[in-house]
Amino acid sequence: MCFNKGLNSFPKQLPWRSTSLILGGNNIGIIRPYSLVSGSLSYVSLSNNGIMSIEPYGLSGLYSLVYLVLNMNELKKIEKYTFSGLKKLKHLNLEENLIKYIHEDAFKELTNLQKLTVKNNPLSTIAEKTFQLETLFFLNLEDCQIKWDSTYQLLIRRSLRTLKLLNNKISGIGSKFLPNDHRIISLNLRGMDIHNFNSNMVKNGKISYFYVKNGELCGIVESYECKVYLD
Repeated sequence: MCFNKGLNSFPKQLPWRSTSLILGGNNIGIIRPYSLVSGSLSYVSLSNNGIMSIEPYGLSGLYSLVYLVLNMNELKKIEKYTFSGLKKLKHLNLEENLIKYIHEDAFKELTNLQKLTVKNNPLSTIAEKTFQLETLFFLNLEDCQIKWDSTYQLLIRRSLRTLKLLNNKISGIGSKFLPNDHRIISLNLRGMDIHNFNSNMVKNGKISYFYVKNGELCGIVESYECKVYLD
C-alpha cells in the first residue's frame, strides 16, 4: 500500500506475488504503455491520482487484473485501446472523472467484465453499442448529463440485470431503447423529466404499462419482474 505518498510514477519493484496495489492519493498523472507489469496483481486502486490520460496499452501488463479502481481522477476520454489486454477484468470503476468521450469499442476486449461504473462524468452522449458486452450485469450511468431522446437505442446483451440512469437529461424512452429480449430486473430512471415513454420497451412479461410525468411514476396497469424506479 502506497497511499498519499506523493508518487508521480508506479513503484519500480513490487513485492513478489503481490495480489493488490493501492496507490490512491498520489500524483501519477499519465499512465504510459506497459508502465506497470505484473502477472499476480488482481486488484489495483488508482483513485484520486490526477490521472489525465491512459495511453494505449497503458495497463496491458496487468495480465491477471480483476478489479480496477480509477475513480476521482481527471480522465477526459476513453480510447479504443485504453483497456487492451485486461481480459480477466470483472469490475471497473470510472466514477467522478471528466470523461466526455468513450470510443464505441473501448470495452470490447473486456470479455469478462461484469460490473461497470461510469457515474458522474459529463458524457452527454454515448455510442449505441458501447456496452454490448456478453458478461456485463451491472451498469451505472447516473449523473452523466446524458441527453437521449425517444429515438435512442441502447444495445445490450441479455446478461445485463441492473441499469442505473438517475439524474440525467433523458427526455424520452422509445420502443427500441432496449432489445425485446432484455432481462433487466432493476431500471433506475429517477430525477428526470421524461415526456415520452413507450410502453413496448418493457413488454414481454416485464412491465405492461406505466407513464411518466415530470419524472414521476403516474400509473401502472400490470407489473411483473422488472423494478422501475422513478421519483
